[in-house]
Amino acid sequence: MGDFKQIIHSKDKNGKLRDMTNNPQAPTEYLSSVLDDHSLVSITDVKGNIICANSKFCDVSGYSHDELMGSNHRILNSGIHDKDFFNIMWKAITTGETWHGEICNKTKNGQLYWVQSTIVPILNEETLKPEQYVSIRTEITHQKELQEKLDHLFIEAMLANEAKSNFMTNISHELRTPLNHIIGFSEVLEMSTKDQDLLENVGYIKRAGHELLDKISNVLELVGRGEQFKNEPEVINIVKLVNIEFINCFKALAVKAKRKFTKTTPDKEINIVADRMDLHIAFRKIAENAIQFSKEGDIVGMSITENDEHVTVAIFDTGPGLPSHILASKLEPFTIGEQVATKKNSGMGLGLPIAKKLCIQNGGKLELEADKDIGTKIYFRFPIAAQN
Repeated sequence: MGDFKQIIHSKDKNGKLRDMTNNPQAPTEYLSSVLDDHSLVSITDVKGNIICANSKFCDVSGYSHDELMGSNHRILNSGIHDKDFFNIMWKAITTGETWHGEICNKTKNGQLYWVQSTIVPILNEETLKPEQYVSIRTEITHQKELQEKLDHLFIEAMLANEAKSNFMTNISHELRTPLNHIIGFSEVLEMSTKDQDLLENVGYIKRAGHELLDKISNVLELVGRGEQFKNEPEVINIVKLVNIEFINCFKALAVKAKRKFTKTTPDKEINIVADRMDLHIAFRKIAENAIQFSKEGDIVGMSITENDEHVTVAIFDTGPGLPSHILASKLEPFTIGEQVATKKNSGMGLGLPIAKKLCIQNGGKLELEADKDIGTKIYFRFPIAAQN
């Protein structure tokens, strides 16, 4: 802290930095100035009514200081989070605990923005009950948008890799089969003639065939080594993953597309062993399909159920459903997109196959249920992890 006293500045009324070295309140004023520049700060009473708000809070929310004073924090409610989310938050702060989390709020003009929030209760010295709540937030809208872009890029990269694998499989079949025929016939010719000139030419053909076959095998082997870079499976609380890590993303997509959203999840811990990223990708692909292949006003949602051995995560929509021949298919890539009932929403050729592949890779099973009157349900079934 020796250097801290040498250079301490605060802002004057014109926003200019001024020297505060000889001011005994300098550290407090300096930290307050820094906090005001960086964070959205507010203080509320025990009912959540705003009694203090800094300028950055006003700038980001779009409300003036006078509009915020006395207003409840509910004016910022974006509708993205459900009642359970806020019940958990209020349960923590009303019992004197500090709460941390990400919240999606809504500005005065209806724009959504995300904040990383910390809420600290101020306790009465005698009763030890909260009298006020101090909220300090950092806007993370840009980071959330960037993460969404990265997620899409990751999925696109995976789709490209899937297409590459299918291409290489076709190359394998289309080139290896005739090459094996050429090599086989050259061996027949070797056994059926004693003409040295012919044997020499056949030898060239046979060696060239083997060389080309070896090159194809090497390329296919190299392509197939991507699996070694997969993450190690871990024990995951699937209820927490859905409620905390995924459901807000799904609901945000639904709200944006004007779909009604619903979820049903148990209030307990259910563990499975899986790759966390695989689950996120698989769930997101099916969630995007649920929205893409339904229409405005339809219901989309998610549920979790369990029995003694398995947990089932269902993603569903009340759209037109999938035809029976799709339900009976093996979900091969590039074979679904042009066969769905809402053909104008093409692009479903890879989502289901990728979700199925990821589900199977993590020890699960993917099942489909659809009817034109009730919509489509996609079930991910995973074995419940054994208790330690």
